[in-house]
Amino acid sequence: FTLDDGVLHVGDSSVSFMRTLRIPCNEAKYPLPPSLGKFRILPVDELRNAPQQMKKRGGVAIPIRQSEAMWLNLNGTGALQVFTGKVNAVSGKMHQKNEGLRREASGATQNYVSLPKQPWIDGYNCGNGYVRQFVGVPLGKGLSVEKQISGQENTGGIQLVYYPLKLKDSKLKFQVIHSNREFSPLLSPRELGLKVGEKIKAFIPTKKKKVYNGDSFILHLVLRLRGGGDDDPHMMGLAAGGKIKQEIYRDIRDPREYDTKRKARLFVHMVNSPMYTALTNEKMPPP
Repeated sequence: FTLDDGVLHVGDSSVSFMRTLRIPCNEAKYPLPPSLGKFRILPVDELRNAPQQMKKRGGVAIPIRQSEAMWLNLNGTGALQVFTGKVNAVSGKMHQKNEGLRREASGATQNYVSLPKQPWIDGYNCGNGYVRQFVGVPLGKGLSVEKQISGQENTGGIQLVYYPLKLKDSKLKFQVIHSNREFSPLLSPRELGLKVGEKIKAFIPTKKKKVYNGDSFILHLVLRLRGGGDDDPHMMGLAAGGKIKQEIYRDIRDPREYDTKRKARLFVHMVNSPMYTALTNEKMPPP
């Protein structure tokens, strides 16, 4: 991740943290509230007064007032996981070791948002076309979603995990043929029903016709062995506020189209006014 003019950039994508009006916390569903400008973003490595735990985690820091609401503006392509205090804002579950990208075959649930299909996210996904607004709260008061889900408040802030696409245009360059049937090359041998030592053919199709007239090659299947991954409290976390009408769009891509080997992580610390002053020796700027 890199920072430029208050916007985080990663690959060909970007994330902005935006201020907005806090909506009433009741059972009514509200339309998207207006934007009130970007939150200031401070690189942790430029904060001489940062506590040791913040330096260890690195990333960036955002000053936010108690009860102030925010939304994330998203641009580019890829997959983005948004955690608050290690709670996934899309699935509502705690982060798991080696979690990766997950999506049910039915598309009913997934643990990430797909870019550019998802242009923004204003809160915690509740299904049925609405989210609960992101609202800043102090840690240690039992108000954060982290506390409600895990029973603890050891992390706070926001954690972003970005996955770029393996193929720039996300179009498959070849097709797999097995038992005279065509399959996506993303399918695993187990999903194809293959056994160790069995062979499949992969052909490069022509551009206009679905005729396989090019060279072919044989893919030999072998067993693949797989192996078997912080925590003073931070000043601020996020709570679930009022209901906003918003869809978390189903990803039309296969999760295996994303490059898990080139994923990028970023810890976004959230600090209140006194912590901001301690870090910067400045008063917190007005909203």
